[in-house]
Amino acid sequence: IENLYQDVVESGLEIGKMKSKINTKDIINKVRLKRNDIAWMGIELKGTNAVFAIGKTSDKEVRVSARSDGSVNVQILCEKFGGGGHFAGGGAIFKNATIKEVESQLTEALNENLSDIRITNGEGE
Repeated sequence: IENLYQDVVESGLEIGKMKSKINTKDIINKVRLKRNDIAWMGIELKGTNAVFAIGKTSDKEVRVSARSDGSVNVQILCEKFGGGGHFAGGGAIFKNATIKEVESQLTEALNENLSDIRITNGEGE
């Protein structure tokens, strides 16, 4: 992954700073949202048709980045939440919501709109 180190540093990692003084969750969320290739990494896992990355970008904003292998139209799902995109990639912004609330809404929408789905949860540190 090109320039990942630079993106991590720009997101708040400081060399030489004690780990206890670094908000690692914040850095992870910023990097996930900044890079449009992070979600694609999950697509390469066998049996994965779509990946949804959820991250808090500010105190009042949560964003979803969606990627598909082309078998799932993530644009339609993102549009349900006021977002958009194209068939294999999309996103949405949620105001005044928590990550858990967004995850719940997204899971509900997936269950309502897709059959034979398997939802897994990969949380950051």
